[in-house]
Amino acid sequence: MPKLTSDQFTKRLSRQTEKEADRLAETVYTPDMRMEGQSLIRMLQSFMWNEFYFGMYPPAKQMNRLYELNDGDVTADIDIVVELANMARDELKHAKLFSNRIEELGGEPDLRKYEPTDEQVEMFHTVYDHENPVLLAACQQVGIERFVPKLFQALVDNDVVDDRTKEVLHSADLDEPNHLNVGRKILLRYATNEEIQQRVMEVNRAACKSMYDLYGVEYERNADELKESIA
Repeated sequence: MPKLTSDQFTKRLSRQTEKEADRLAETVYTPDMRMEGQSLIRMLQSFMWNEFYFGMYPPAKQMNRLYELNDGDVTADIDIVVELANMARDELKHAKLFSNRIEELGGEPDLRKYEPTDEQVEMFHTVYDHENPVLLAACQQVGIERFVPKLFQALVDNDVVDDRTKEVLHSADLDEPNHLNVGRKILLRYATNEEIQQRVMEVNRAACKSMYDLYGVEYERNADELKESIA
């Protein structure tokens, strides 16, 4: 028997990631900040890239890996597969929302012409390069995806951006709870023993650190902090 049930483990990991998302959002977007002009366009271009690459590639890979994990049984985990497909659809929509706003601001809206930062590319590989759909969920839906609504909300609450951009952020944020839920569902179903739970903790930590690195903020998760929280 595992030390924790998958339900206990998933709830506690989710709470830990949420704390780290809150901490980053409070640090990077403060009431004294304003984003406008080219700085706003550049930020929205980075959001457009993130929504497409982090929102499309990992769920597509998870769908394929679940198919393989279930020995080609197309009916197995179909509830999760449908939710992953919906997630990819949503994220493509979000990328388009940001592209449209960039065009309104006079910026380059073509995703293909955006040059991602080294930190974005590094984070992509940290998240995407796993083959196990459970580890992908730990990095994406229960990892970096948890940061998105927190960061968007901080931009809105602190009046960092204009009202029109707030509307776009709100529209992009509406679908996020469903994306978080599909990640939790994967962990609930498959994070059922100590070995996989340990690996999930490790890769989740790496994904969260990569999000901090993206914003140039020092990341600290005490090595025993999560272990204590799930003891």
